[in-house]
Amino acid sequence: MIFGNRRQLERDIVDALESMKDVTEKLFEHVQNRVGEIEDRVKTAEGAAADPDTLHCAFCGKSRTKVRQLIAGPGVHICNECVLLCVEILFEETPAEVRPFTSEQTPDQQETPDGVG
Repeated sequence: MIFGNRRQLERDIVDALESMKDVTEKLFEHVQNRVGEIEDRVKTAEGAAADPDTLHCAFCGKSRTKVRQLIAGPGVHICNECVLLCVEILFEETPAEVRPFTSEQTPDQQETPDGVG
């Protein structure tokens, strides 16, 4: 009876080790795939940095080679043409409509021309 239990225990251990081997192989394969994906992303990022045509304005889509200047922001770029357009839009307001903004105010607390605000 003691030997019977031992043989069953040995079989259980062998089965458990085989299961662990399968899981380990699957995990290793998954890790290899993820490493490959990361390497591809790094290569893509390096290539983008080396190729000026891949940098473009987030507003108009023009590439770096099609504008005079491309200004970098956190993860985005804006070209000099779009900056000028933004300035024009901001200054379309008449001076009476423009009120100084203080750091104590939020934009919605800023006084409006009719005194409401």
